[in-house]
Amino acid sequence: MVPFTGAAPAVTAMRGGHIEGVILALGTMTAHIASGAVRGLAISTKWPEYPDIPTLTELGYAQPLFGIWTGFFAPASVPGEVTAVLVPALERTLRAPDLAARLKPLGIIADYAPPEKMLAEMRDEQRRVREIARAAGLLK
Repeated sequence: MVPFTGAAPAVTAMRGGHIEGVILALGTMTAHIASGAVRGLAISTKWPEYPDIPTLTELGYAQPLFGIWTGFFAPASVPGEVTAVLVPALERTLRAPDLAARLKPLGIIADYAPPEKMLAEMRDEQRRVREIARAAGLLK
């Protein structure tokens, strides 16, 4: 594993032959895949534009990679009446077909999850990371 300060330096190192591969978000790699400069070896979720790239499940891996997700956060002190307006507005925006169409070429799926579901997913991800860290001997 070679740490980089971002996707661009990692892709540059790979394209320059300094490293053999990268694990990055699909949106980072779409132009490189389309140009034929790189080949997708595995993907976490099937993507219609790349039917020939097998998923990790198809390759026999039971545990998928952690997803790359974005959340909207606000200070805990934000009044309830503000979140009562913001949350539905964010949901409408993320469910808008025109936004989905604009994000898809970037390898991004706009998927709304209500705050309670997102919090549960965050807690589950933290639990899985702790398990991996414990198994690797990284936790006391």
